[in-house]
Amino acid sequence: MPKFNVQQCPVCDGKTFKTFLTCTDFFVSGEKFQIKKCNSCGFKITENIEDEDNIGRYYQSENYISHSNTSKGVVNSVYHSVRKYMLGRKRRLVEKQPD
Repeated sequence: MPKFNVQQCPVCDGKTFKTFLTCTDFFVSGEKFQIKKCNSCGFKITENIEDEDNIGRYYQSENYISHSNTSKGVVNSVYHSVRKYMLGRKRRLVEKQPD
């Protein structure tokens, strides 16, 4: 499957990265992923990401919470509360940015 490697930081245009973390998708694929960190600004991004046509396979699960609008159960309820809070914080950050 095609993979896409970021060659330039989308935040600062830096071109050098180092491995920050290796993580495993225990939920769907079982694959390991490298998170790399921009040496210039510290932005972190997934290495070897799938292209748009193939990334959906990582979200093919009925239990994937962000595809659910239900707040039924403790986990879903907590998730939706945290998501709402974090979206509000992100909105405020964006609104603070100068034009």
